[in-house]
Amino acid sequence: MRYIKDLKPYNKFWGNCIVNMFLSILTKVDSSYDPLAYLNYYEYTYYPDEIFHLDYTKEYYNFFGDNIFNYETFYFKDKNNFLQEFKDILMNNLYATLNVDLYYWNSAGYYFNKIHTSHLAFVTGFDEEKDVFYAYEDDVNLSYEIREIPTSEVIQAYNSPRKRFKGDYRILSFKNDFIPPFEIDIKQFIKCTEQLIYNLDMLFDNREVVDKKLILEDSSKIYFYSNEFTKISNRLKGNKLLLCALKDKGLLDEHITDELNSAWEENCTTWKNIQGVYLKHCLRNNFAELDSIEDKIADAFMSEKEIWEEVIENLKKPD
Repeated sequence: MRYIKDLKPYNKFWGNCIVNMFLSILTKVDSSYDPLAYLNYYEYTYYPDEIFHLDYTKEYYNFFGDNIFNYETFYFKDKNNFLQEFKDILMNNLYATLNVDLYYWNSAGYYFNKIHTSHLAFVTGFDEEKDVFYAYEDDVNLSYEIREIPTSEVIQAYNSPRKRFKGDYRILSFKNDFIPPFEIDIKQFIKCTEQLIYNLDMLFDNREVVDKKLILEDSSKIYFYSNEFTKISNRLKGNKLLLCALKDKGLLDEHITDELNSAWEENCTTWKNIQGVYLKHCLRNNFAELDSIEDKIADAFMSEKEIWEEVIENLKKPD
C-alpha cells in the first residue's frame, strides 16, 4: 500500500522545521502567506553551556496557534505496535507529526548520528512496498524536501529514550474553513524589528561565560554551533527577500534597498567565514583561539543591529 500527501515543500532560506511545516501548508492554501516567512519574529539567546542559539519568538508561534491552526497532542494506544496506528492517523487526518529523536531520523540531516534532540517530524505518508515513511525534512544545508525515512529508522527514532517533548504524535487542523489572505502589518513589523534591535543590543550584556571544556567532553556541541551558523546565514538571505518585498510595496526606496541588501550579503559571508574558522579550531582542539572568534561573532551581531536600525530609519511609515 502506498499513501503520500501531495504537498509542495516550502523552502525560503528558513531554519526551523515546524515553521516550515506551517508555511508549506499555508502557502499551498494561499500564496499571500509567502512574506510571513521573512518577518522579524526571531531572536538570539545565550545559554550557560552554549555560545548562542537562534530561535523564533513566542509571538510568531502564537500567530499560527491563535489565528490559523489547532495543534493537539495524543498518545498511541499501543506504543510497542504504533506503526499501523500511525498509518491510520495519516490516512484519516490532513496533517500529523511524530515525536522522534533526530539522532536516528533522516540520514540526510545535520543531526543524524551526531546529536540527540527531540523533533516533531512532519510525516506526509508511507509506502509499504518500499518499507518507508515520507517526511518533510532538511539536509545538512537546511534545504527542505519530502524525504524517505526507512521504517527501521522510524521505529528507532520514536523509541529513543532521549526525547523530551510530551506526547507521541500531534494532529494539525485548521481553526476555520476560510483562511483570509495575509497582509504585512507594517506597524507590527516595526514593533518586532525594534524588539530585535533591542535583543541584539542586550545580547552580550546578558552573555554567560561559555565553558569551552564542554566542547571537548561533548563533540555534538561543535555540530550544534555549526548548525546555528548555517541557520543565521539562511536567515540573512531571507532578510534580503524581506527588504525586496517592502520595496515592492513602496515602503523602501530602491537605492536604499540595494544598499542594505549589499550589507546583508556581506554579513552573510562573514557568518560563513566564522563558521569555517570555528570548525577548524574546534576540530583541531585549538580552543585558545575561540575568544577571538567570539569577538568576530559580536561584530557580526552588531552589524545586523545597524542594518535594522537603518531599515527603520528609512522605512516609509504609514499615517
